[in-house]
Amino acid sequence: MYQNEESKLVTIYKDAKLRAEKHLMLLTNAKPDEIIESDRILQYLQETIDCLKICIEALGEKSETKMQYARYKDELGELGEEIIKLTKPNRW
Repeated sequence: MYQNEESKLVTIYKDAKLRAEKHLMLLTNAKPDEIIESDRILQYLQETIDCLKICIEALGEKSETKMQYARYKDELGELGEEIIKLTKPNRW
């Protein structure tokens, strides 16, 4: 892989993060009676986190990539938690 190329998993992580951030903006700016469903973005985040977990388990003990993927997993987990906090029960 060339220096300026990134793995498909990194591309998916960046996409999931961008989508989650956009969804958070929608939830933050939503009107009280507006219905915004969060199940799809939460599923996408969970699937991406699961992929990162599998890769983390497969990588060596002190791999730089392993630490990077762990950071990505944590970031996506925090975004998911924020989405859950802002999603009202009646919006599911």
